Amino acid sequence: MLISFEIKGKFAHFRPFYTNASSLSYYFPPRTTIIGIIAGILGMERDSYYEIFSSENLDVSIEILTPIKKSIFTIKYYRTKEADLSIERFLRGVEDYPTSIEVLMPINHDFISYRIYLKFKNNSKIEEELWKILESNKVKYAPYLGISEFLAFIENPKKFEEKQEETNIIHSVIPYDYYDYVLNNDNDFLILDKMVVDFIREGNIRKIKKTNDFIVNPLAKPIKLKQKILAIKVEDKFILWMR
Repeated sequence: MLISFEIKGKFAHFRPFYTNASSLSYYFPPRTTIIGIIAGILGMERDSYYEIFSSENLDVSIEILTPIKKSIFTIKYYRTKEADLSIERFLRGVEDYPTSIEVLMPINHDFISYRIYLKFKNNSKIEEELWKILESNKVKYAPYLGISEFLAFIENPKKFEEKQEETNIIHSVIPYDYYDYVLNNDNDFLILDKMVVDFIREGNIRKIKKTNDFIVNPLAKPIKLKQKILAIKVEDKFILWMR
């Protein structure tokens, strides 16, 4: 059984894993961000779900539904710790920290929109719980697109039986394993990004377990292949899992 749903928001920012200070953003949420959204919907504690939602236990895919562009904005952060909110500090003036950030915005649409696809391999209890929450639209923690300032909402949850079929068109992001199959015409706008696939927790430390490169068309167009491959068919779309 497959579950899918749309997640939408005005803005998004998904920081690359290989830097702490970069203002750059991916065009779509990495697999680790997606499972974080799922964990939030279910009300799970931070960092408690890496094994439950690992790529061995949960298949994940994502499709960009609306064309996306990037713009640079300056955001001001204010110190809000109790020590910084004293009368003395207030009289001296509140300190702010301007930061440039690359923000994703929709092209000719009101919202950025993604469709997320899920397949639970051996946890029907969590699958049923997630479906009930999506169907009732009563999430435990509000979802957001990368940073908490960019709140999101969920629409159009669906269930499907898994079907496999050969195709030369893929609508989801494509793992690097299929790089040689991708037909890159001059008119196509394709991006290749390295992302974390799985985290592992050792004590209180989060470590990267697996990474991979993914190919995407940020203009929400399907990606053509040189020859047919076996893919997952969902309605009239074809997807590949982020492994």
